[in-house]
Amino acid sequence: MMELDRRQFCLAAGVSFLTALSANGRERFENADSLLASAYRDKSGNYGIALLGDRGDIIWQEILPGRGHAIAASLRAPYSVVFARRPGNFAVAFDPTRQKGQQLFHCPPDRHFYGHGEFSSDGNLLFATENDFENAVGIIGIYDVRDGFSRIGEFKSHGIGPHDVKLMDDGITLCVANGGIETHPDFGRAKLNIATMQPSIALIDVRDGSLIELHTLPSELHQLSTRHMDIADDGQVWIGCQYEGPRVDLPPLILKLQKGANLSQVELPDSTTRRLANYVGSICASQDRNSIMVTSPKGNSAITLDAISGSVISISEQHGVCGVASSQSGWALSSMNGELNGKTTSLYWDNHLTNVQI
Repeated sequence: MMELDRRQFCLAAGVSFLTALSANGRERFENADSLLASAYRDKSGNYGIALLGDRGDIIWQEILPGRGHAIAASLRAPYSVVFARRPGNFAVAFDPTRQKGQQLFHCPPDRHFYGHGEFSSDGNLLFATENDFENAVGIIGIYDVRDGFSRIGEFKSHGIGPHDVKLMDDGITLCVANGGIETHPDFGRAKLNIATMQPSIALIDVRDGSLIELHTLPSELHQLSTRHMDIADDGQVWIGCQYEGPRVDLPPLILKLQKGANLSQVELPDSTTRRLANYVGSICASQDRNSIMVTSPKGNSAITLDAISGSVISISEQHGVCGVASSQSGWALSSMNGELNGKTTSLYWDNHLTNVQI
């Protein structure tokens, strides 16, 4: 995906956007090379969404009805959407230019969101990962952007616990990370089937929900939950995992998949795997898609990999680091203790940091 630079954003937003900002907000906007968004919690315990400059400056912020997780953004959709963290049932569509007001919408009462979604290639539809919790079935909900995000249908994710979802470059194939973990809102965030997990990656045709490919993990890795994804320049899908097995194990926490090929493991040195503490919080391809960054808030580490070989390029330490985005000035990183690119802010950032598209 392309990133929206400051000049493009300003042309799209118009004069009303700049005049609506505070003096500090206008200055921060002018100083930003890239525009990012993240969910947050403030010091009073309120949850919200913020537009950010890549240097750690907060341009604007708005309150949400609950804790947000990831943000879906598109070059063609008039809104970006922040989803509730599991097991929440709300999502909020927001216009980064602030020309349109927020639109709050919900999944059906017998579903909950898993915190991620993806727009169709034309920006007219939104696909959201959901849980049919009474039947323990993963669902992709379909929402009509042009009709106030009304829910117009659904199809199966072909697994349990779908989390992240990405649309491949053909505009047809939806890649879904089925984490394999059964949950039910009656039990909060408890994981109900750790002994019998069946994680997978499903490639689904968005036109009719039919299964194109299903890649299951080998039995010895059945507790390796597939969670977050991004796509590199060569079309490889990179998958970050979270391991639910013994803490002393050193499973392959990063997988790769190309359509039409087998799911493969990225072999990392044991010392690097230990730094990830069996938990990949976010994964992101660089703007040129030649490198991949993975983060671990549990391991307090951000690791950059070569997108071709998978070899380690660099490792950095940052307490609670999780959110990562590729900006014009390089990598942007956020942490749960309030840091954004090394700058301490007044907000505690949630797991994901997203380039804003319109």
